[in-house]
Amino acid sequence: MTMNICKTWGRWGALGVILSTCLCLIGCGGGATPSYTGADAAGAGAMAGTNAAPAPLRTVGYEQLKPGDALVITLSDIMQQPALDAKISPQSTITLLYNQTFWVTNMTRSELEKQIHDRYVPKYFKYLTVNVRLLDQSYSVGGDVKNPNRYPFIGPITVTRAIQSAGDFTEFANKRHVELTRVDGRIEIVDCVKVRKNPKLDPVVNPGDKINVPRKGIL
Repeated sequence: MTMNICKTWGRWGALGVILSTCLCLIGCGGGATPSYTGADAAGAGAMAGTNAAPAPLRTVGYEQLKPGDALVITLSDIMQQPALDAKISPQSTITLLYNQTFWVTNMTRSELEKQIHDRYVPKYFKYLTVNVRLLDQSYSVGGDVKNPNRYPFIGPITVTRAIQSAGDFTEFANKRHVELTRVDGRIEIVDCVKVRKNPKLDPVVNPGDKINVPRKGIL
């Protein structure tokens, strides 16, 4: 009799421990509200009330393809197709196999790879692997600088920093009328004297841009 009572209380005691543990977990986690910051907050907002995945964040700035960029595009998994050379036109387009034109404004390489794949598969090919590679990117600095030349573009850089990479101004340089020619032909005039006082006036240089420093008295 005594042994049966002990067994009964033992079972109820174990059940009580389990219930206490469950209530503790609910109190700690069930009522908590998850917090999000930055991109996570945007993704959480997109997910509210839907099962759809949030849209991928786009990269910006120099990582995006621009007119004038030279590309090497490799199409794998199709019969003996050599790598294709393509230069993005001033209208931000390239033309590939079967006269297919792709509009690539502000796209990244991975986004262009997906666009090319989806255009050709399954309409033209059953399988296709696309690889887009940028040829060597650079900008040029000429005129009255100490080392005029083309320089590799390895990341964001401004006009004054690009001039410094070319050895800085010569003593004859007109620092108030520096010409920045964009790949689409637009010309911006930069007053590097004013830039020293207000760095916000220092434009960002993109791959393919040309900087020319005129001589004093010419302009």
